[in-house]
Formats: sequence, structure tokens, C-alpha cells
Amino acid sequence: MGVASVVRRVLLAVMMLASAASAALAEGPAARELAPGLELLRFDVDSRSPRADGELHVLRVDPARWDLGVLLAARHADGKRRTLATWGREFELEAAVNAGMYQGDGSSHVGFSQVDGRVFTASPNSYQSAFVCDPVDTVDAPFAVVDLDETPLDVLRLRYRTVVQNLRLIKHPGRNRWSPGKERWREAALAEDAQGRALLVFCTRPLAMYEFNAMLLALPLDVTAAQHLEGSAAAGLWVRALEGEPDRASTGGTAVPNVLAVRPRGERGRP
Repeated sequence: MGVASVVRRVLLAVMMLASAASAALAEGPAARELAPGLELLRFDVDSRSPRADGELHVLRVDPARWDLGVLLAARHADGKRRTLATWGREFELEAAVNAGMYQGDGSSHVGFSQVDGRVFTASPNSYQSAFVCDPVDTVDAPFAVVDLDETPLDVLRLRYRTVVQNLRLIKHPGRNRWSPGKERWREAALAEDAQGRALLVFCTRPLAMYEFNAMLLALPLDVTAAQHLEGSAAAGLWVRALEGEPDRASTGGTAVPNVLAVRPRGERGRP
């Protein structure tokens, strides 16, 4: 083998190593631990690879370490809607995401809702998903996304103090329930993974829901079920640990009446 050939091979190897290093730096870590049991993951929508500046934000929450609950404007004297950031700061949350869509009155949840044992929206609709938390009996999981065509609301209401019905995206065990379509929007969603962890998801890139679901299922998240929380301008995700960072893309700016809140375990009794 000639000297020129050896030199070319060495240069090629160096270039390949440099390219791999650049890609690794661009992608960043697969998961950023914010606290034990609380991880932030970000992915590039096009390549579906981990990226520190990715458009898909996923907050992975271990419900054994963190409390999941719902805050409602209707439970407070002022009845005031707040942005996700305001909910988070005012009530000292670790994270907040939309709890679901709301009616034209600006307050009532779309679908059945029971929070801390009290029914706020009594009439269920045709949506086939509900998230549950705060079980009556500790033998039940502290959190779950449930298919209502498998377990009816009447059963869930007896087993969980908080039950909130929302539009289904993915049915257990990881089935995309949407068909291809043209309508696209920014999406806030709630998912459950194979380990029973909650995934608070926000995508800043407008996508059709079939594409969004397919992306969630293709990523290394082990998603088993998911539901729609909110879309377009009202959708968002606020995380306390990201306050003050230059990337604020995950913070929703629209005032909303109801939020799914993340707090340390044992703080459910707070307002």
C-alpha cells in the first residue's frame, strides 16, 4: 500500500471521527435528569434523534416519586385562568401542562372530570381515554392512562379520586388510533410508558395527529397509551427547572383554566 493511500485512509478516519463527534455534540444527552424521577428529553422531529434544541419536549415523571394532580380555576375564589408559567410559580409546582380542552365558557372541561373526589363535569362524551391519579387504594397504580372501552368511567370513579376524560391518541398496547390527515397543530399530550411513568409531551412543530402518534411510538420512549390534552396556541409545557434558560419554547403563553400539575410526593394537601 502506497504512502498516499495510507494518508488518504488516515484523513478519512479523522473526518469520520470529527463528524461523529459533531453529531454527538449537536444531539446532546438522551435524557437530562432534573431531579430523581424527573427527566427531560428532547428530540428532533425530522431525524427523531435526541437533540438539546429539539422540537419535541418530553418530561418523564416517576409517579412513585412525584405527585400528579389537577388544579382548576373553578376551585379558587377568583376563578381566574392563568398561563402555565403563572400556575407553576403561584402554586410552587415542578411542572405544569394542559389538563385537557375546555368549553366555550372558558372554564368547564370537555368531557367528564372528577378532581380530588369531587365531580366538576358530570357528563361524559365519546372520548375513549382518561387519565387517573390519587387512587383510593394504594394497591392501584398512582397514575395511568386508561382506555374507556376497556375500563368504564363508573369503575374508575370508584377507584381513583381524580379521573379526567380526554381524546384518545394511542390505545394500549401502543396502537395509533388516528388515520392520516392534513390538519396540523402544535400538540400537548399525556402518555404512559411501559413502566407506568407519565410522559408530559409538547411538540412545537405543527403535525397531523397520525404523524405525531407514529413519531411517539417510534421513539425510545416505550409509549403504551396517549391522549390529547390541547393543541395550537393554548398548548404548552412549563418546567420549573428551565426557568431563566434561553430556550423558552416549551412555555405556553395562553391563559388556561385547568392544569395537570407535578409536585413532590406528599404535597397534595396544598391549594
